[in-house]
Amino acid sequence: KDDYPNELLQQVESIYFSKNFFLNLSPVEGSIKALNEMKTMNYVVKICTAPLNHNTFCIDEKKLWVKKYLGQDWLNELIFAKDKSLIDGKYLIDDKPEIAGSRIPDWKQIIFDRPYNRNINNKKRLEGWLNWQNLIT
Repeated sequence: KDDYPNELLQQVESIYFSKNFFLNLSPVEGSIKALNEMKTMNYVVKICTAPLNHNTFCIDEKKLWVKKYLGQDWLNELIFAKDKSLIDGKYLIDDKPEIAGSRIPDWKQIIFDRPYNRNINNKKRLEGWLNWQNLIT
């Protein structure tokens, strides 16, 4: 919601707090293939996502989305965390420009390119899933 003008806040919230918002999101092009390739290459891959506290459907819909597009086994790789700095790892791929948390994270952030984060130039950037290996290896 921080990426939209204040005058649109109520409209934006009415959309992303609604039932089926998360369930009806389409996967980003190439993402499913990339995640499965990472697993095949023996990377330890976790899906770390922040729940929206005011969307009562959020957690269940995100689980259903993962099961629908990635399969039942990927539910074991799903982590819900408001504070992603607490999660251990080598990299965090996230579209949010700045990840704030309660500690300095172990991981290095790779920004997944989106129009609202293109002003950030001091971090690695993933412009699409086709070239993920160039940044991770």
